[in-house]
Amino acid sequence: EWDIVQNLIVWDSRMYELYGVTKQSDSRVVYDIWANGLHPDDRTYTETLLQQAVLGEAEYDTEFRVIHPDGSIHFIKAYGVVVRDAQGNPQSMIGVNFDISRRKQAELDRQQLIQELSAFKQALDQSAIVVITDPKGVITYTNDRFCVVSGYSRDQLIGQTHRIVKSGYHPPSFFQNLWRTIAMGEIWRGEICNQKKNGSLYWVASTIVPFLNSQGRPFQYLAIRFDITARKLAEATL
Repeated sequence: EWDIVQNLIVWDSRMYELYGVTKQSDSRVVYDIWANGLHPDDRTYTETLLQQAVLGEAEYDTEFRVIHPDGSIHFIKAYGVVVRDAQGNPQSMIGVNFDISRRKQAELDRQQLIQELSAFKQALDQSAIVVITDPKGVITYTNDRFCVVSGYSRDQLIGQTHRIVKSGYHPPSFFQNLWRTIAMGEIWRGEICNQKKNGSLYWVASTIVPFLNSQGRPFQYLAIRFDITARKLAEATL
């Protein structure tokens, strides 16, 4: 509790633990401990919000970082309610603080992972044909490179199977083996001859990865392909 009139703060033992300091006998020191313990990047905003709450201009409901004496950074969630006298003058603030460091760190880790995955996807999209299908082979996602190589638009590909680019070059047993492999949850690798929308052929080195559910059954397939047409043409010429 913060006595606004006398600028005195009273903490319970848990609050001292949250801020990483030893319990003081003189409560008047606590405000300085609190303010000085705030992360430099959060101090101005947090103290401004506190003053706005006292003036009745805002609620005191915020998150900020504190730096413990050992240098570790902790995230705090704080709520405060201002108690006023009959004339509306602020008398005290009653507040609660929670250490949310684990949750915030998990959020930061998740954001970092999303950024890394986004960068990985961007790099992959620049070099490979990427397609996702459902268990029946119906295309649910394709990147721009598949559209460019095949000549079909995304709208023409989504909802179709890979029969749309089937060239007829491979015997039925080729695709039977492919489907048997991935349906068993195993990765399939090989080279496939496909046909573009304009009728010309192109070759891809393909890797198909099954995504498995908790029962070990594929619920979707991720296909990553690289255009190797130039290499295949060179081999045919030789």
